[in-house]
Amino acid sequence: SGRLVGLSQYRKTGAKDHVILKIVGTSKNDIYVSLNTAIGMNSDTGKGRNKVLITLAEKVNAASDSILVGELYAGQSYSLKKFGGTTKTLDIYVYAIINPGIKSPLPQFARIGIKLMSCNDNKHIRFVYGKTKRSCSKMPVSYCHKVDDNGRVMRNYCHAKCNFCSQKRCLDEESYYWNG
Repeated sequence: SGRLVGLSQYRKTGAKDHVILKIVGTSKNDIYVSLNTAIGMNSDTGKGRNKVLITLAEKVNAASDSILVGELYAGQSYSLKKFGGTTKTLDIYVYAIINPGIKSPLPQFARIGIKLMSCNDNKHIRFVYGKTKRSCSKMPVSYCHKVDDNGRVMRNYCHAKCNFCSQKRCLDEESYYWNG
């Protein structure tokens, strides 16, 4: 997790702030994460105004075109499955975008989280519906948002089956603790 500050406010950054994050990606592309603040020299920006931008750029040629793949508000995420040729998912989540005001000595910033996560089903869990106990592989996808007799939400345990592999998972079940 960390703070992103827009380029137009780089003079207001603190020691722990970042203007652009580079994530070394696959053999083909790197990923850049930035905050596009509509302030100062950037006040006329149109696309991605006051959003976190996710951009892909080729590694081979620094002059190559980049591709904007995501524009995120607070509460949104961008996920890249099979990151770096692995089975893991790279997830970039925007927790908040804070604007303290133009006269403030503090910059506008985005609080973000970047995690490399596995997206696997829990092979040990059994969901209980009446007298029936079933594993993730035996459960229908239509049950992903349902709660079993023990109060467990299926998608919090069957990440791959329910296509629920982002940092937002498990926020809907108080007793569930997820440790990255």
